[in-house]
Amino acid sequence: MSKRSRYIKMNDHRYVKKFTWLNTCVYCGQVADTIDHVLPVSVCHYMNWDSIYVWRLFRFGLYKVKCCGECNRIASDKPFTSIKDKRDYIQKKLRKKYAKWLRHVEWTDEEKETLGYSLKADIDQAMINKIITTNRVNYPKKLYPDSNLS
Repeated sequence: MSKRSRYIKMNDHRYVKKFTWLNTCVYCGQVADTIDHVLPVSVCHYMNWDSIYVWRLFRFGLYKVKCCGECNRIASDKPFTSIKDKRDYIQKKLRKKYAKWLRHVEWTDEEKETLGYSLKADIDQAMINKIITTNRVNYPKKLYPDSNLS
């Protein structure tokens, strides 16, 4: 049994699953294919659970949430006490990683008509990437503009 598996087995009872009805990443809105421990198991293992400070800090529990693999890798083992803090960190990293797509210029149909097939296809794909990335870094505000989820 690996060290990580041992840590998970020893500390899994401390975690509560949140947003189990959601099939998308809680951080960016993509399809969720992994489970993320908001406070990583590697950090949880070394905490003194007898300390009153630790109990006050995590009085509402530790959370496991559904997320995409990329967001899970971006956050890796950095400790966060709330889902919102972790979402803000991940979205900041996504903005930096995909800055090129976010800066992509919008082309009109008239401008694209003068181009060849390959260049037009590349521009269309870049515009799609920009839309997807913009939705990811603005999640959930983009989907629920009047909500208090962010």
